[in-house]
Amino acid sequence: MDICIVGGGNLGHTLAGYLGAKPGIRIFMLTSRPSQFSPELSVVDASGLERRVGLAGVSSSPGDVVPGCDLVIQCLPAYLVRSSLEAIGPHLKAGACVGTVFGSTGFFYAALEVLPNHCLFAMQRVPFIARVLEYGSRAEIKGYKKDLLVRVENSADPKAVGAQLEELFDLPVRLAEHHLQVTLSNSNPLLHTARMYTMWKDYKPGMVYPHNPDFYCDWTVEASRLLLSMDEEFQQLVAALPISLSRLEPVLEFYEAQDAASLTEAIAGHEWFVGIKSPMRGVEGGWAPDFDSRYFVEDFLFGMHYLVAEGKNWGVSMPQTMEVYRWGYGCVEAYSSFRLEDYGRAKPL
Repeated sequence: MDICIVGGGNLGHTLAGYLGAKPGIRIFMLTSRPSQFSPELSVVDASGLERRVGLAGVSSSPGDVVPGCDLVIQCLPAYLVRSSLEAIGPHLKAGACVGTVFGSTGFFYAALEVLPNHCLFAMQRVPFIARVLEYGSRAEIKGYKKDLLVRVENSADPKAVGAQLEELFDLPVRLAEHHLQVTLSNSNPLLHTARMYTMWKDYKPGMVYPHNPDFYCDWTVEASRLLLSMDEEFQQLVAALPISLSRLEPVLEFYEAQDAASLTEAIAGHEWFVGIKSPMRGVEGGWAPDFDSRYFVEDFLFGMHYLVAEGKNWGVSMPQTMEVYRWGYGCVEAYSSFRLEDYGRAKPL
């Protein structure tokens, strides 16, 4: 089987190494930085298991690496999803399946329009926590998820697609009933935004912070309370949708916690999160929030945007989520170089 990984970030590296280590799999990569990739990738996991994989091809041109591939997997920031689908579409062979490792990027909103005749899939959550150690050559898998929830569209046999993904990722796959089940997420779009809001809601230009805290290991009860408040609104949205959306479990259930205090302990003590710093940049005298980081752009302008948009569509009041969303969007507008209109999206709700 030939697989094309689209995107050269943390997950792009680890997916290439993990999947490419399987017998009979050839890996091609579509990335904007092909010259920085070595012919061989090394991926190591928390147990010390190392996988070394030779890449069959690396290019920034879809025509070099997409034709002939049976599976194309996007690992891209949300703002590149649509343009990437438009670029690879003309090069897909008949029967190729195109998917993503995180559906909360709004993958299906774009893919169902751009590729209406191709098999599509999206995962609710990423299969593992990944980090690049040395760009283009070495990466690590910090931890594996226990299973995958996947939605398959435009396929005569979704169960066969699920079975194939189960074999590739060595994880049980459960098929979602509707694409919103993997698009609407109370993971990063609420988790990351709750943390950033509680850290920097009082930020003013020129403010300098003395240190860059661990994003997860220094998690606070205040962030947990906000996360739970937004998750309550999220669950109201889920209940209002005219479809059964099982497996969108509340935050407390997912983290096996009982309240804000135990949730804080669960997040701060999670071994996967050790060493992950907050999205900040060094400035004279200390640190400042990095409003160009994917935490701001991805989670406020896309992941959280889809939540408040569906809330508006279905008449669900989400005041706490809306407050955080508007704060984050305002920060990106005021302090970031990112401009959403450059990617075909309008102003915030």
